[in-house]
Parts: sequence; C-alpha cells; structure tokens
Amino acid sequence: MADSADLYRTVRLIRRFEQRAIEMVRSGVIAGGIHPYIGEEAIAAGVCAALRADDLITSTHRGHGHVLAKGADPARMLAELAGRETGLNSGRGGSMHAADVRAGIYGANAIVGASAAIAAGAAWSHRRAARRARSRRRHVLRRRRGQPGRVPRSNEPGVTASPAGHLRL
Repeated sequence: MADSADLYRTVRLIRRFEQRAIEMVRSGVIAGGIHPYIGEEAIAAGVCAALRADDLITSTHRGHGHVLAKGADPARMLAELAGRETGLNSGRGGSMHAADVRAGIYGANAIVGASAAIAAGAAWSHRRAARRARSRRRHVLRRRRGQPGRVPRSNEPGVTASPAGHLRL
C-alpha cells in the first residue's frame, strides 16, 4: 500500500498530465477531443495503489488517470493522444482506447458496461494460459519420470483404435 506522499504524487501526475493534454488539444497537437480525468484523480490513485503489480484493469471513457496510476509511461501516453507511433498503442488507441497490456491495463472504452466483458475475457484468457502452463509442467514431470508425456491420438499414423476404444500402437 502506498503512503500519502506517493498517493499525492500520483494525483499530481494525473492532474498535470490532464492539464498538458488539454493545452495540446487547444494548440492542435492532439486532433479531436479527449476525455479529461480532472477532478477524479484521487479515485485512480487510491484504487491503483491497492492493486498488486500483476492485477489487471479496464477503464471507462475517462481512463487516462487509471492508465497513469497503474504505471504507464506519461510521455508514451501523451504520444498516444497525439496519434504518434511512439504512443502506448502506436497512436491507434487515442484517448478512448489507451491500453498498456504490459502494465496490466486492458484499455478503456466508452460503451457503458463494456469493461465488464473485457475484464471477463481477460480473466478467461489468463485462466486458460495458467491451465496450459500447468499442463506443460505435468508433461515435463512425466517425461522426467520415464512416463509417456502424452497419450497418442487415434488419428496419428501407425495408431489404430480397437473396438473397445483402446489405442494400439
């Protein structure tokens, strides 16, 4: 858990970032509009301070604060808003869809409730990846013990199935 000085620094970072982004919109560096997070900085700072480094998040249409509080690079985030190749998503996500998967940020979107579907999909994907990793570890352990690493399938060359469904090699 972060101390109050760390929380303040995060709140301040988000506020200064948003002020700079608004200036860039007004000067034309950022084309179109953005959805600033001004006035909501403490929410992202507090929530993200309570998360572990490996926790994943999604956000809403005002997601800049979450992205920054979770640890994304502010310079890359500004580049993303400006549509530059050096942005978090190579300038393709912009203000509405900023994401940094390496930092555990699966992006933002403006559809009410859509973040729940994104989070559920991310959780399902990570669960499948963990199961695959466990399966690979079991395969390696079996091979080390001299046991077959996998059961051959009946459609492999040289393998036939008996009437009882048993495989013959």
